[in-house]
Amino acid sequence: MTERNPPFKNHSCGLGTFLDIANRTISEKCRNGEYTAADIDVLQTNVFMSLYHLGNIAETLGMERIDYMNDPYNTSHTALMVFGRAVQEMAYTLDTITPHIRKAQPIVADDTFPPPNGC
Repeated sequence: MTERNPPFKNHSCGLGTFLDIANRTISEKCRNGEYTAADIDVLQTNVFMSLYHLGNIAETLGMERIDYMNDPYNTSHTALMVFGRAVQEMAYTLDTITPHIRKAQPIVADDTFPPPNGC
C-alpha cells in the first residue's frame, strides 16, 4: 500500500477533515468572487445556526446524562453543559455583532495556531 499526502488536512475525528475542506473551498470561492453577498449571508446564517444547535446538543446531553451516570461530582456533565452554553452564547454574540462590523478588506485565514497575537 502506497502512502500519499492528501491535498487537505486529515483530522482524526473525520468530521474535521470535511469541515476543513469546506472551509478552504468556501474561502477560495469568496476570494475569487464566485459567491455573491447574498450567498455569503446564507452561509454565515447557516454557520450561526450550526453553532446554536451544536451548543444546544452539548448542553442538553450534559443535563440529561446527570441522572444516569454515577459521578458524585458531575464533572463531565457540568463540562458538557458549560461548553454547550458557551458555544450558544458565542454564536449569539457573533450573530448580534456581525451586522455592525465594518467589512473593509477580506481577511485571509492564517493556519498558525495559536495565533501570533496570542489570542
